[in-house]
Amino acid sequence: MRKLLVICLLSFFIIFSLFSGQHISIPLNHRVYDILESAQLRGIIDPISSVKPYARSIILKNLSKVIQSNALTHAEYQEVKTIMDDLEFDYDTPADIQELLLNGAYATYWEEYSTGVAFGVNFDAELTHSLVERGVYDSRNAIRFYIRGDILDFASINMDFGFRMDHLDTRLFLANDFTIPSEGKYETLFDPSVQHSHYYGLDMTPEISLQFLEGNLQFRWGSVQRDWGVGINNLMISGSARSFEGIETAIALTPWLDYQFIAGSLGMFWVTHYIDTAYNSGYFDEYIFSDDMQGTRLSNNFTAHRVEAKLPWNVTFGIYESVLYRKRFELAYLNPFSILMFQQNALGDFDNMLAGVDIQWRIPGLLRLYGAAATTEMSEINPLRFFKAPRNIMGLQGGVDVHIPAGQFSKITFQYTYLGPFFYTHYPVDLDYNGDGEADLIYDLMYVNKGQNLGYPLRPNSDEFLLSAQFGLPNGWRTDVVGKFQRRSGQYGANIDEYMVYRAAATGNYDDKDFNGNIFERNLGLEVGVSKTLSDYPVTFRFSYIYNMKMERSRVPVLYWDFDTPNGSPTSDPTAGDVIIKYEVSGPWSDPTHTHAVQFGVTIWN
Repeated sequence: MRKLLVICLLSFFIIFSLFSGQHISIPLNHRVYDILESAQLRGIIDPISSVKPYARSIILKNLSKVIQSNALTHAEYQEVKTIMDDLEFDYDTPADIQELLLNGAYATYWEEYSTGVAFGVNFDAELTHSLVERGVYDSRNAIRFYIRGDILDFASINMDFGFRMDHLDTRLFLANDFTIPSEGKYETLFDPSVQHSHYYGLDMTPEISLQFLEGNLQFRWGSVQRDWGVGINNLMISGSARSFEGIETAIALTPWLDYQFIAGSLGMFWVTHYIDTAYNSGYFDEYIFSDDMQGTRLSNNFTAHRVEAKLPWNVTFGIYESVLYRKRFELAYLNPFSILMFQQNALGDFDNMLAGVDIQWRIPGLLRLYGAAATTEMSEINPLRFFKAPRNIMGLQGGVDVHIPAGQFSKITFQYTYLGPFFYTHYPVDLDYNGDGEADLIYDLMYVNKGQNLGYPLRPNSDEFLLSAQFGLPNGWRTDVVGKFQRRSGQYGANIDEYMVYRAAATGNYDDKDFNGNIFERNLGLEVGVSKTLSDYPVTFRFSYIYNMKMERSRVPVLYWDFDTPNGSPTSDPTAGDVIIKYEVSGPWSDPTHTHAVQFGVTIWN
């Protein structure tokens, strides 16, 4: 009887390790997310968590439901089947060199311990080149080596090392869309005193993932890109943000109630002279928040959690909060079930808090409506002043997804996002260790990870109208169109390092918000792309056309806050003031500047 029990248990573990032990997350740019979002929009599957990325096993579980439905066209069925075949990994050892080249990995399976492991490589290259200026280009090239494995039915690991050779040019992208792919910094393999065309960098996405209770209890420790919320990019953790090291927990408390928690360590980026060229320096001065290589100003941790409830009538409601704090061992922020706002108040009220809610409503087969609101500071609840009060610091987002009954898993999205003045900002914290009245250490708690925004890719005091469409086509073709119109208002608090002086706010030295009356920058962006994945080879080609237009006008500081006077006071003298508290926007608009660029990319063994 005991032998029979052992045999049954071993068989159970082996079977489930082959088919359900693949829990490593799938990157956010994978086509499968479009399919799952379309399937939810059409009512083919029930709503999935708004916290991404999803584990491979969760994706395969939902794709199985999609492919078993009767709602797919023949072309959609074939696309889902192809993706499932790609995602299901059986750890069969390649029979010959041809199969090894097709897989891009050598795999093996240890039956005695129900453990599979694969050693592989993938390659990605992307070139963006100006159509109007000779020699203006952005080039990103990476080769990544990895080890991935599955242990029994509950554990998966990924260890990788990416070596990059990049040439960055900020002029070819919308300012808020530009990202840096390297970790930490860029270096050169050649003479460091000479400017070269390309510089090397590193990127890594290590991950350990565990699942129990049929996927209802998940743990992940990894450095991956995340997207928490209901929109295209989100207010608390945005899919556009760079990855950071974090430990996550996801619990399905009931079939209709999900809970997610993450505690992580944010990274820094050092802008070296290799990429801080004449044509990039203006951008880096305003958009990249760099620290010295051994700097301490931006050495921060991050904790967040979210509760999401599936309500009747196809409504989903979420509530969330986060805290960004100086790197320290703080048990109050590491308890998954702490209320962070109360803990932050109890610990001294000097960390950077954000809290918000979101809601979505689906009409299956037609559309999804969604909205989100978040705040980092709230002082007045009077409805007549709620949106005017300077210290009501908030972000708002709303949109609609519409199912397009053409092509494969096609949809169109319209979204509006507004970030109020000072959203994502925080005053610097001074530490005086010896009590002499001078700061021995100054650190910043801006909402920044690796030099760039952790939240929605806009500056504070900005808004954006976004139109996005995805069309799947037969035989591995896909088309994407994204249009953006962005506006920046310059009254105050228009960048992440422009923080509010609370003493000035308490004495009425900030005027009521006037977004439309102080617009000083307008940006229009359009990107039209097409991609083709080959059916017989592990290769995807991409092509895009990118257009950007920018107009701006004068923004001049006119009022400062002087901390040296008793309790502080406003002044118009820039030599006496420490922090700008008011700008004046005036004058004619500049002539628009235009950029036109094309982008080519290829991915092998994705």
